[in-house]
Amino acid sequence: MKSRNKGYILIEALIAVAGLLALMAILVSDQQAHLDLVQGNLRQTRAEACADAAVQQALAVLSTTNEGLVTLNDTWAELGGQAGTSQTQGTQGTEEYDFPDGTSFREQVVDAGSLINLNNVTEAQLQQLPLDQDQVDSFLDWIQPGENARTDGAKDSFYNALPTPYNAKLAQLTTVNELLLINNWTAQTLYQPPTDSTILSLATDSNGNVLPLAALFTTDSGAPNETVTGTTLVNLGAGISGSTATRLIGLGISPRIIARLRATGPGLAPINNFPELFALPGMTTSQEALLLDNVTFSTATRTTGTINLNTATLPVLQSIPFVSSTVAEAIVQQQSSGFTTGLGELANLGLTGPLLGEVATGFTVGSDTWIVRAYGQSGGVGSAEEAVVGFRNSQLQIISINRLHTAGIPSWWGWDSTTTSTQQAGVTQ
Repeated sequence: MKSRNKGYILIEALIAVAGLLALMAILVSDQQAHLDLVQGNLRQTRAEACADAAVQQALAVLSTTNEGLVTLNDTWAELGGQAGTSQTQGTQGTEEYDFPDGTSFREQVVDAGSLINLNNVTEAQLQQLPLDQDQVDSFLDWIQPGENARTDGAKDSFYNALPTPYNAKLAQLTTVNELLLINNWTAQTLYQPPTDSTILSLATDSNGNVLPLAALFTTDSGAPNETVTGTTLVNLGAGISGSTATRLIGLGISPRIIARLRATGPGLAPINNFPELFALPGMTTSQEALLLDNVTFSTATRTTGTINLNTATLPVLQSIPFVSSTVAEAIVQQQSSGFTTGLGELANLGLTGPLLGEVATGFTVGSDTWIVRAYGQSGGVGSAEEAVVGFRNSQLQIISINRLHTAGIPSWWGWDSTTTSTQQAGVTQ
């Protein structure tokens, strides 16, 4: 009997030990899971810090940029790799910057003026892109005031009837991603490569792979409304005073043209833009070039939405009304040396008269805003972010930072999956 009791006790002890071992295993497992979670969070935090460091490095480089003349030959254009060509997104992002602790980052700086600003885009420009008319109408209905929807568009009455109702914004977009709130706009539209296009070219990466529409868009772009040397432009929209006339004569503008600009009376409509100015009798190509480089029709100190001749890609150029494929390709070819004196160099491409004025109206040669694409890594964990940085009131600052919830490097950046070289973080070539 005692022997049997001892057997029961031994079994109970073994059960208790097994239970303790199981409990310990559970505790160890929970502890390991907690440890993995803590380590994962730590790696994520460090990866985000690396991406932030990339933005700070870009700020340091951009701080010396001449806003009035921004080209692909500037230092910022080679940050993170080699500057891209005008037909592709380039090879920026291929340089890896390493920290001593094993973390790293990659980056790319994009001139916002090289992209289509959704807050200034026209219907004609949208129709040049691989978009259906219902997408064009819905977009315009979303950003423009009023409650009368276009034929294929949508206003509040549509959005209010959705399972989760909301209103149309009826104002400018803050981020490109807001397009996903608009009727007929999907993640596939924005972030998948288009299969068909009405324009002659599509954006591609350095390997020739077609990039999604997101690679062409921004909601932030601008440039100083001044000459390439930073002097104030002559504002023809304010009329021609004696001092203005003297300055125009000093620039080499014909007295005959100045006299017409000053003239008033019956049958003499005011000149309000370059197409009207270049339609004047006696206007020569050299006079047109001088005027483009030195005058404006606006009192604004900053323009928004204009495209930088020096950095725009071929697909962006071809989306602009009045810009033929021949002119777009000629612009691309000149970008290697740059348009360095101003918009007047457009006259060297064979453009004259009102057509030259129409084309020049949408362009600039400077920029005050850039998009910094940064990807930080720590222990296999990555963090992607896009920071909009720019000069505001003569101070370079971070305007916004958007952390992107993507698995790896965002596809629309057009980066190679592997890097081609490395260097110590904080040191630029």
